Amino acid sequence: MKKNIKILIKKIIKEEFNEGFDIDNNTVSFNPHHKNYVNTSFGKTNNKPYVMKLPYGISYSAYKKTSNNINPIIKAIKNQSENYTITKEGYEKFINRTAIYFAPLIIKEQIDTILPMESSSKLVKDLTNEILKKLPKSYEMFKFDKIILKNPNINAISISNEYNLNDNTKKSLQYTLEKAKKNKYFEIKNIPPKFRKLVKNWLYIENNKLANIIDKNILLIDDYVTTGSTLKEASTILHNAGAKKIIAISIIKL
Repeated sequence: MKKNIKILIKKIIKEEFNEGFDIDNNTVSFNPHHKNYVNTSFGKTNNKPYVMKLPYGISYSAYKKTSNNINPIIKAIKNQSENYTITKEGYEKFINRTAIYFAPLIIKEQIDTILPMESSSKLVKDLTNEILKKLPKSYEMFKFDKIILKNPNINAISISNEYNLNDNTKKSLQYTLEKAKKNKYFEIKNIPPKFRKLVKNWLYIENNKLANIIDKNILLIDDYVTTGSTLKEASTILHNAGAKKIIAISIIKL
């Protein structure tokens, strides 16, 4: 009898932390009892969170994809899909669960400053606000928006020579960069994922914002991570600006 109860408890715990999504007639809903599309390692006894080393700091992701067909989910969560929508209850539950996982990490790392990354959706903003609600009322935290920005001086953006690239790759990357300079608009997503780490100076911090960075324990918040190029570049400029500690979190690792 006791053995059966222990098996049942283990099953419940396992199901509780297998958190995925359902799609039914183009409607997306959050399901905390399976791992379709995404899953989490937070809260699991024998698993560690999804971790990525940054040039200066560490990045944690709450969820990792379990399916290559995750684009409908991502677009629905970001409210950028014409075909799929996520239920209000599902969206709020997903954000709430993500915040629950990250709040203890923030306290453990003694974070004192939150810097939400720029995003085309409200996902980062909603997660940031939910995390702040989960922290103790006595916990002192500062939040600054629009600290890390895309560099408006596109001529300062360059391709690193620290890797041995073949001539065709060099020409292709240089062409993309020259095109961006001509159009006066640069998007990191126009660079093939495996080469994004070579792009330098595409993010920056305004001089009048440096006082918010120096000697601070910084938390970067992003929606999802592919290669991590954005967070890696952000960690570098924060380090150069005088940040004491840099921790980054993202909702989903793709």
